[in-house]
Amino acid sequence: TDHHDTMSPSRHPWPLARRFRRFLIFLALGPWRSFVGCLPGTPKPSPRVRRASRSEATPGTRVRVGISYEFEDDGYPEDVDFNPALEFVCGRGDVVPQIDQGVEGLKIGDQRFIQCDEKNPLFGFHDASKQILVPFADYSDAKLGAVISLVKHGGLTGVVLKQQKDQWLVDLNHPLAGQRVNVTITLLATEAVRAREVHVKRLRNGDGVTYPIFGDWITMHVELSHNGKVLSSTRAGTPLRYHLGFEDSKDRGLELGLQQVSLGELASIQVPAPLAYGAQGCDEKQIPPHADLVYKVDILDVESELELAF
Repeated sequence: TDHHDTMSPSRHPWPLARRFRRFLIFLALGPWRSFVGCLPGTPKPSPRVRRASRSEATPGTRVRVGISYEFEDDGYPEDVDFNPALEFVCGRGDVVPQIDQGVEGLKIGDQRFIQCDEKNPLFGFHDASKQILVPFADYSDAKLGAVISLVKHGGLTGVVLKQQKDQWLVDLNHPLAGQRVNVTITLLATEAVRAREVHVKRLRNGDGVTYPIFGDWITMHVELSHNGKVLSSTRAGTPLRYHLGFEDSKDRGLELGLQQVSLGELASIQVPAPLAYGAQGCDEKQIPPHADLVYKVDILDVESELELAF
């Protein structure tokens, strides 16, 4: 009797040789297996589901996008500043459609050129009816062609067209409305948006319209507390002027919460430790490690370089 035939495969004295023979057979049959798969009636393998990469901009993903601008004709007014980067949730309508749709499908480091002509203007169509007269005395420092903030007229921004006796004629359109502008966008970062990561409780209604976005300047009173103990407050002094997205702040949760609080609103922003100062805490602000924080914010003013939600 051949003892090798009665031995289990795991105890075969030449397991490597057997495996090698099987490997050679697999290679030899490979092309025929592909051929058989093409025959009628052959079951097809289930298609693989394509899952978006974490680094890809997909609807519902929070993205950070760098932007460079190219202007035709006479360029752009010197008084107009442009955000070098934007942060928004892809596909939610937070920014103009050209940018929102243009970033989709990009991966970190990818760039896309977007051409915006008169039929698809980046800064909106020019509306000839959007002109108002304001007292010259209220804005005596204004100059023709300058972009001014109409503090005494609802905080609107406009371009001074001309002087009519004791009044300024101001165009409320964006200074680049209707003009050709080309942009190149670069996807810098992506982040999954998790539900209920920051809780915002409204204590007093705001205008419900003017919400801070990435790049805006926010003037506000802020009270920071932990476990009911107030750690700092601006109430007794000067309000804080905060550049959303550009401050050297490790409190990611505060910035997420501020974007949910409108002008004039008083709100409480509850930030879990992982989105605040995490395991490190912050000795300078008396914040212990793993501390959940509460920010009580009163939004006094929101200043944007651009009139678009951008």
